[in-house]
Amino acid sequence: MKNRRIMPRIPAILRGAVCMLSLFSITLALILTGLVRAGKTVRANGLSAAEEAVRRSALCCYALEGSYPESYEYLKEHYPPGINETLYAIHYTAVAPSLMPEIAIVRRRSVP
Repeated sequence: MKNRRIMPRIPAILRGAVCMLSLFSITLALILTGLVRAGKTVRANGLSAAEEAVRRSALCCYALEGSYPESYEYLKEHYPPGINETLYAIHYTAVAPSLMPEIAIVRRRSVP
């Protein structure tokens, strides 16, 4: 009696194609995961860079004029920090002419 297999053998070409497809899928998943993580890091660094730019501009105003600006509009007009205001909302509250203002930068939810 012959020993018959119920399922035919998978051809070598098909096995190679399945192996390559699996390898491609794993590589693609790793690349996409890396891109997502890089995007989160860039967003976090963007917030801190924007806040630092506003602080630097306010400090420059203080050094040249002897007082911190009363509003963000004045700061933006005379010492532009270069913030993309479509991406970030700037909350600037002047405390006193000789005290560093309270500065908070928030990322906007939707970009127009």
